[in-house]
Amino acid sequence: MSDPKHRSTEYPLSTLSPPIKPTDMTQVKQQSIAVTNHYVKKEYARLQEQADVIMRQFHDLDRRVKITEVIMQARMRIKPVIGQSYWLYRKRDNTYVVSLIGKDSWASGCPHEFVAEVHQLGDSTWEVIQVAPDFEELLPQKEV
Repeated sequence: MSDPKHRSTEYPLSTLSPPIKPTDMTQVKQQSIAVTNHYVKKEYARLQEQADVIMRQFHDLDRRVKITEVIMQARMRIKPVIGQSYWLYRKRDNTYVVSLIGKDSWASGCPHEFVAEVHQLGDSTWEVIQVAPDFEELLPQKEV
């Protein structure tokens, strides 16, 4: 049988027992906080990157919708062919026209303001290839 006096305990049983020093939890807590902060920063960066991608996709889609709306109301004397390049221009009277002639292909300079170069896709939507730097200002403004 074991002697109950010689049992291992968390505290000293006599003054001759070796001293028991409590573990300094400050260092353990600091390490835990450092690991947590590292993980949070890493996750934050990953989520920020995903948010940036989503925002770029949103802006591209928004631009595509705006230009498609203008194309649908523009004067078009041609039947669009899927995959063909077309150019959207704003005329001096603020109407829009879709043309087969590119902005750099006019012999005596383009008579209209370039808005966008587009391709018609198989689902009858328009892919935006290139836009004027100030294309937002060239689009019709919606009344609020």
